[in-house]
Amino acid sequence: MIYLLYTLLGILVTIVIGIIYRKYLAWPYRLVWMLAVLGCICEIAGYYIVKNLHAHNAWLFNLYMPLEPLLLGIAGTGFIKGNGYKKVIYALLAMNVMVWLFEIFKYSIFTFASLSMICGCFLLVAIYIGVLMNVAISGSKTLIKEPLFWLCLSTILYFGCDIPSMGLFHYWPTYKRTAIRLSNINQVLNFFRYPLVAVSFLLAVFQKKEEQKSSLSYVSR
Repeated sequence: MIYLLYTLLGILVTIVIGIIYRKYLAWPYRLVWMLAVLGCICEIAGYYIVKNLHAHNAWLFNLYMPLEPLLLGIAGTGFIKGNGYKKVIYALLAMNVMVWLFEIFKYSIFTFASLSMICGCFLLVAIYIGVLMNVAISGSKTLIKEPLFWLCLSTILYFGCDIPSMGLFHYWPTYKRTAIRLSNINQVLNFFRYPLVAVSFLLAVFQKKEEQKSSLSYVSR
């Protein structure tokens, strides 16, 4: 319960910031905000299903699973220049959905689609490493002052830890203890995942306001 409360607190902070400063956030950030809303609903509903209905909630997280790479992946295309790279990302996102559909039809909606999750994690880590490299190379500011740095850090750390923990637990049973330890680390990272996104939102808002001030100052001259 404490774990859920800490996680929801971080998500709610992100959601509130997104509501207050929505007009200053570009469309990729709005997709990330939408994912935070869906994640909040899923976490609360999943807890209710297990604790109050005493039922399995794998089907709920299976429905949520393809939305995470889709929304974050499409948001990532808004931060990357070059239509070629974007087309590759769209193709990989479509392939990930196909993997998800394959698992759902083969094992049913009530069995956790672990392979699809691992593939989605790989894809998101790769996309946001690319975004981070682009920011590091072309950024005019100190890296920690860049909004995308914090969004990339949140995504790479969280989903990067998901890859070995899910892979070892489901596909290499002899390493289950290691997988459990990694899963515990991942839970801790989940506390910081959305607060880092909130920092990214705030910096994006400040950046947008500065651009608007500069634009007004230029016009006044």
